[in-house]
Formats: sequence, structure tokens, C-alpha cells
Amino acid sequence: MSEVMRVVEEAAAKLNLTTLAGLDPARAVSLVEAINAALGTTLSSGVVADHPDTASLAAHVESVLDAATAREEIAIVGLHCRTGDAPDSDEFWDIVRTGRDVTREIGDPVALTMFRQAFPDAELPRYGAMPDTDAFDPAFFRISPTEAAAMDAAQRVLLESSYHALEDAAIDAASLRGRRVGTVVGTTGLAPQAEYTAHSLLGSDTSVMVSRLAYHLDLAGPALAVDTACSSSLVAIDVAVRLLLSDQADLVLAGGVYVINHPGVFLTMQNLGTVSATRRCTPFDADADGMLVGEGVGMLVLKRLSDALRDNDRVHGVIRASGTNQDGRTSGITAPSVSAQSALLREVLGRSGVAADALGYFEAHGTGTTLGDPIEIAGITSAYAGLTDRTGYCPIGSVKANVGHTMGAAGVLGVIKVLLGMRDGVVPPATNFTKPNPHIDFDSAPVRVPTEEQPWPAGPDGRRHAAVSSFGYSGTNAHLVLSDLPLPTRQPAPSRPQLIPLSARTRDRLRVRAADLAAALRGPLSGADLADVAYTLQVGREPMAERTVLVAGSVAELVGQLDRVAGGEEIALGDSVPAELAGPARQWASGEPVAWARLHLGTAPRRIGLPGYPFERHRYPHAWADGTPIERPKNGAAPMLPPPAGTATGAPATAAATTAAATAAA
Repeated sequence: MSEVMRVVEEAAAKLNLTTLAGLDPARAVSLVEAINAALGTTLSSGVVADHPDTASLAAHVESVLDAATAREEIAIVGLHCRTGDAPDSDEFWDIVRTGRDVTREIGDPVALTMFRQAFPDAELPRYGAMPDTDAFDPAFFRISPTEAAAMDAAQRVLLESSYHALEDAAIDAASLRGRRVGTVVGTTGLAPQAEYTAHSLLGSDTSVMVSRLAYHLDLAGPALAVDTACSSSLVAIDVAVRLLLSDQADLVLAGGVYVINHPGVFLTMQNLGTVSATRRCTPFDADADGMLVGEGVGMLVLKRLSDALRDNDRVHGVIRASGTNQDGRTSGITAPSVSAQSALLREVLGRSGVAADALGYFEAHGTGTTLGDPIEIAGITSAYAGLTDRTGYCPIGSVKANVGHTMGAAGVLGVIKVLLGMRDGVVPPATNFTKPNPHIDFDSAPVRVPTEEQPWPAGPDGRRHAAVSSFGYSGTNAHLVLSDLPLPTRQPAPSRPQLIPLSARTRDRLRVRAADLAAALRGPLSGADLADVAYTLQVGREPMAERTVLVAGSVAELVGQLDRVAGGEEIALGDSVPAELAGPARQWASGEPVAWARLHLGTAPRRIGLPGYPFERHRYPHAWADGTPIERPKNGAAPMLPPPAGTATGAPATAAATTAAATAAA
């Protein structure tokens, strides 16, 4: 007998009821009040008339309880990442999809000297080096160049990536001020301060790293730094999910970051004994002998799915369920546990509502270590035992083979990899995999390692489903189940002119922004709907001081106008601008608020991914933590980064503009 059935029958017995048919209103109220008191429901007495016996009434109560306790899915509405050789998610996905290993030998002279002195006979380490970790735009974040120079590179990288994630979600950052927006970031700690100043203290503090974002955006939700070693960012996502489901936040930025901030990292990892002696990370392969370190940052923008659908957000995917647990006592404090991993996977899958054999991909922790890989596959096999009889049906891989083990960012990069695979309907090939590890029983496992790219079709329910694991050497494990969310079809709206607002902090950045958008609309976004482009720029970008406004009737016309803005031309609105757009255009240009929704009455434009803000690139070289003062330019400014040849975003600011921005931020 179920607990609900027992409660219903006891309530009926106390009222001496032998049947519920034809029950008078007074006793119906008494019966329902007893049930509500015992189970915490809010049933009305009218339900008794529709359920004339205790069995049918109990079944109804159980359905009410099931509906009340059903977990809402969490929507991922924005994302951004940077890794070795990848300045954004598109380049990252290209690395993963083509199966490239982008790790490289260390080149820093201090790191080289330290390593050769400590390990004269060892091969030089390789790692996933993130480009331009010393580049930053302090004026954009209202940080002085002096303070920026004292900040750990991870703090600077995190600020820019988080802002880009909000742009990817088409959320005006200024609209978040004072709202219940959380920030939860996985980290594995920062190096000690490079000098003993207040700026250096704050610049090397992980709690300040997270709160800087909340401070800049004036957010009112929780700001939490999470350190569980390698699982930090996936644990951060699980914490973010809990904040949303418990109604402690309405939106959460969650992810992780890792930038090598001291040359001693390479010595530490070599001494730990988990680094590949052959300097190749080969998860699940017969030649697997260890991991390689990598730098990375990944940030997600999370909302309750009901809120995302209400706001007509673009949804990259949804988190069906997530969870964490701990290994407890194992053969060593860093040794993993099959039973702990298995229990977590089974519990999270059970809450997700996704069947084991419906999973189309499994992003593993997959460090390529001799101990970790066999234990992880054994844990998966144990978790799915009894849930499916199929073997070898689910492709498995690990992004660590592509970009290295990015520590505090590892889990979120695995999530982003899965989301991009879902978007394109593609399972990427496993990198550096040739022959299965003989210590792994793949014949009994539900997973297999794909050696080439393959299609990822939607399941019978029209959706793709995947699992992601991340296990910390601290013993803290994290796991989640993801699904995509296919867009509903929509009827094409009549073509009409659209108002296109653009803004930036400086005229130079405005020109670069126009060039970036033009390049995107010529290339990967050539098929974009003009109304979607306009709507995204109207509601999904923070208004800034330098502004221009365009009116175009087609994407091709818009591209032509953007080229003129990029070339420094001022475009005046002509007399041919429709009357309904002329007023809002003038309001925008003069800095007044605009009721953008009124321009789209009767239509439903979508938020889409457009190029993010082109941050200025100032150099702040790493200062290794030895406590000695850092030599700085006398005026506190940092030199501009030379522009990459032939790129729009590399267009340098004028010397006057650079000096003015540095002075204003100092």
C-alpha cells in the first residue's frame, strides 16, 4: 500500500466512511482537510465528487503530488568560452569537430628554466595555451590600468567571457542592475600575489574574482566561488541549478576558469605523477599514460525554462538533472571510486526522466590516466546495469584530448562541447584514440569511442540527450544530463524595414563593432532574419555612449551600411525612413529609452547569436609571484596590442583615445 493510499484510507476511517459516493459537503470538507494536513496538499472538497472511492481519490492525490514535485528544466540561454587556440565557441567547436590536439610546448623562459633545472632528463611539458591571456580592456570594466596589472589573468579573462555570455544570450547587461542574478564560478585557486599591495591582494583572491562581475553589473544575487579541483565548474553549474530551482535567483552566470598563473604549475603536475610522459593525452586508449594541462574559461547563462520560454529566449539546451557526491575513503585521497561515480550517475539519470538507452553522447571526465579511465568506464557500466541491456551504443569522448585538462573550467567546456554537438546534430571524433585500453571492458559497457565524426539524430521524442561527468581529485564528483530543445516552426513574417541600433564606448570600437557585424552577416549569419538581427541588437545589447542608428530593408542593405560605418562614415537618416521608425531612431541616437516591443507588434522575432563587444587589447604581462614590485609605465597606461593583420577587430584605437581611456579609468 502506498503512503498516499494509507493516508486517504485512514482519513476516511476516522470519519466512518464506507464509501465516498454521494458524500455530503460537510464530511467531504473534513476528509479533504485531513488529507491536506497529512500530505501538505491544497485540494478542494470538490475533488471528492469526482472520485467516489478511496482508490480513485488516492490516485488523484498522487498525480497532484507528482506534478508538484516535478523538477523544472533549466535552460542554457547563453554561452561563451575560450581555450587553447580558440578565442570563442565557434573556434573551439571547430577544434573538437575536426579532432585536433592543440597542445603545445611551454615557451615561457622562466618556466623553461625552472622545469629543466628540476627535471633535466624529462621531455618538456605540453599544454593547451589560451591566446592573449595577458590582454584586457580595463576601461570597459571601470578598472584602472594599475589595478588591472595587479589582477590575476584569470580574473580578467573571466570578466570578458562572462560579458560575452550575456551578449550571446541577447541580454542587456544594464538591465540586470539590482536584480536577483547569481554568479557561481569554478576555480582551482590563484597564485599568491605578485607584490604585497592592496591591488595584488584583491587581484589574487578567488572570492573577489567572482564578486568583480557582480560589482561591475550591480547584481543582487549570490556570488560564489567553488573549488572542488577538477570538478569545480560542473559543481558550480549544479549549485546554480539549485539556486534557480529554490527561487533564490532568477538568472545565474555559471562556469569556470583556469589560467596558468605561475611556472611552478608544470613542476607540481610533473611531481604529482599524473602528467603524460609521452606528452599526449589519449583518453581510453591503450597508450594512455596521463593528462596534459590546459587553459580555458567557459561561462553559461542559466534561467528556469518557463522563464526562458516566457521571454522568447534562444535556448542552447536544457539541464534535465544535476548532482554531486563524494568518494569518501578510497585507496588514496586522490584515488577515484567506482561505487561513488556509479551511484551519482544512476541517481541523476533517474531524476532526469531520460532513459539510459536514449542517451546519444557521453562527455566523460576522461583524463587519459591509467587509473582514472578504467574506473570511469566501470562506473558507467555499473550505473546503467539493469537500466539497459544494450552495449556499445553510446559514443563517449573527452575534450581534454583536444585542449588539455583545464582544471576549474573542464566541466563547463564539456557541457559547451555537447551543446554545440546537439546544435549541429554531430558526434565529434575522439581525439588521439587508436586502440582501446586493454584494462577497460568495452564489450560489457554501454559506451564506445567514436573514431570519426558521425551524425547525431534526434531520438523518438524528437530530442537529443547526453550526459556529462566531471570528477575532482578532491573526491567531489559532479554529473548532469542535458537535452536539446528543438525550436517550434514559425510562419515567415512579412518583410519590412528594421531599425538597427549600434553603440560602443568609443568611436573606434563602434567602427570595429560595425565591421564585425558586417563580416558575420556576410559569412555564418548570411541567412539570418533581418527582424531577428534588429531585435537582438535592440533588446540584447547594453546601450553605450557612442551611437549610430541604421534603417535597412534587407540584410544586404544593412551590410552595405555597416561597411560605411566601419569606414568612419556618418550615416544620416533620410526622409524615406518610415514614420514609425523615425521617432524611435531619434530617441536612440539622443540617448533616450525606446519601447522596442512596439516596433514588433504582431510578430515574434527571436534573440540570435551576434558578434560580441570588441574589447580593446592592452597588454598586462604575467608577473610571477615572488613578492617583488612590478615595473609599470609612469602614466599607469598599458600599451595597445598590435592588431592581427587583415582583421577588423584588430583595428587599433588612436593614441589619443587609448590615453584618454586609460586616464579616465585610472
